[in-house]
Amino acid sequence: MAGSARFITIVTTLTLLSGGAAAIELRISTEILNKATQYQAIGANILVLGAPNGIDGTSCDNLSDLYDVQASGAIREIDSLVVSALPDTQTPRYAITSGFAKVLKAKQDATQQGLLISNELASTLNLQQGDTLALKDGQHALVKGTYDYPDDGRMPGYSYAALEEVPDTDIFDACWVRTWPQSDQVRDAIWSALTPTAKSDNGNSITLSQLNSSQGEAFDGEAMWMNRLTIGLPALAAILGALFGTIIVRLRRMELASALHCGVSKSALVLQLCIESSAAILICALLTVPLSYALSAWLVDAVDFAAVTTTIVQPCLTVYTAYVLSAMGNVALIKESHLFAYFKER
Repeated sequence: MAGSARFITIVTTLTLLSGGAAAIELRISTEILNKATQYQAIGANILVLGAPNGIDGTSCDNLSDLYDVQASGAIREIDSLVVSALPDTQTPRYAITSGFAKVLKAKQDATQQGLLISNELASTLNLQQGDTLALKDGQHALVKGTYDYPDDGRMPGYSYAALEEVPDTDIFDACWVRTWPQSDQVRDAIWSALTPTAKSDNGNSITLSQLNSSQGEAFDGEAMWMNRLTIGLPALAAILGALFGTIIVRLRRMELASALHCGVSKSALVLQLCIESSAAILICALLTVPLSYALSAWLVDAVDFAAVTTTIVQPCLTVYTAYVLSAMGNVALIKESHLFAYFKER
């Protein structure tokens, strides 16, 4: 095989090995991340501490200061509304603390006083943020925002409701905490939202549950990551890279033995193979790494970007390293005295 053709073969093969390994690793990684995203999207990561007339609103809202808590807020049911457009229908209404809207990821103007209404209610009444809701008793309420509450397995009762913010110092019936990643520390801390009366009242019904338990009590992303199918991919890539390095040197052994016969030193041959291999790897890296980086940036959010990028680069590094070490090691084993044997076997 001519030198240029051989070089192209090396570059092509190493690019396919490293690029293919990176693509497989990226696909598996994004599948795990997508499952985590879906788990959060249905509200499975929201804890609900229920204690009728036993939740301290301020303590509940303050749970959002914890490291693994994204948002927290308290809620209680109050008198329902009757809107003028639906005079025969009672619309559930709830009092909430200031942090509750963040738990639901509501779209609102927090500077305004008014109601948060569900998307389903907004659609029925043809309302949007900033509109005015006319009530049956002649009063009007500003719609300061809307929230999504789909029927995906989460607790019922809030998909067709209105929420009204009240002072955090009030007493509430439940404390909702959106947490990620899930941890026992947060589950323990949420009990601090109970009032002294609730803690001492043995007859009070106190429960701790998930807003949506349809996908399990916890999402063990770490276990899924450690047990993923590609956990051994860097080692496999190293084996394939070493095997390819051995094959390349074996195909050139008569050429290399002839060089030794002509007086070229073994160290010079090893250096030559190192330079050739480094040049091929540099081209492979220029083809593979930027593309992998771009795909990772496109498919993975900023929080997990560094971890995923490091993971998909690992098999690239192992295949390159194994190839170089294998090639140089096999060159070191070639002897001038074997030239005749190599000639007979070609």
